[in-house]
Amino acid sequence: MSHMHHHRDKHCRENERNCCDRKPDRERIEAGLREAREGIRDICEGLRDLGQARGELKKAVHEIREALELVVRAEREITEGENDICEGLHDIERGLVEIVAGLESFR
Repeated sequence: MSHMHHHRDKHCRENERNCCDRKPDRERIEAGLREAREGIRDICEGLRDLGQARGELKKAVHEIREALELVVRAEREITEGENDICEGLHDIERGLVEIVAGLESFR
């Protein structure tokens, strides 16, 4: 005879008159099942929210990468533009020197 079975027999002998009246508390069991089902629904909702957030995060990361690529490209174009302006200024300077030399030859 198992320990639990022995314990139940002893319990029944001690409380013979209400032993057969004792039944599981169906209302509490059903309430517990409702709570558990609600918990499972909450977990599922949380998992859906996590999935959605993960998708939004991936999209945001992709957009940030694209934006950073645009920033890098713009910085490169600004540097090229600055270099072109400097080169143009040097060309103007050399041209002005030539003009001055040409004018001086008139004297």
